[in-house]
Amino acid sequence: MVKLTVAISGKRKSGKDFVAKRLAEKLRQVATVHLAGVSHSLKQEYAQIHDLNYDELLTDGPEKERHRKDMIEWGEQKRKQDAGYFCRKAVSADPNCDTCIITDCRRTTDMEFFKNYCKTLAVRIDADLEVRKSRSENSFS
Repeated sequence: MVKLTVAISGKRKSGKDFVAKRLAEKLRQVATVHLAGVSHSLKQEYAQIHDLNYDELLTDGPEKERHRKDMIEWGEQKRKQDAGYFCRKAVSADPNCDTCIITDCRRTTDMEFFKNYCKTLAVRIDADLEVRKSRSENSFS
């Protein structure tokens, strides 16, 4: 069972994935580490249901942007039924690792899930809006 969850939060394009990858590199020197994303489990299931390319939904490309609104609405419906649904899927992807780094813990309900699941370290990544905009071709809402 996972002994530690590192729950990384922050706004779009703040650097969550960058920090998660660097942290995983260091932690792998002393522990087994799995990188997971709450949104990855959502996108994987959404892709299966709608016969879409999962890998495309992981990019910032036009396919993801085309489905963004519907994915958000679908995800919110699933969360209303079970707030921890996507969190459980994310952390169970590799249940034998020592540390699971969650790269996109955006909601307070997600953080609550992980804190109740096992020992959790919450990490907040912050970046100025101008920096975040410079990292994306897409507009921010």
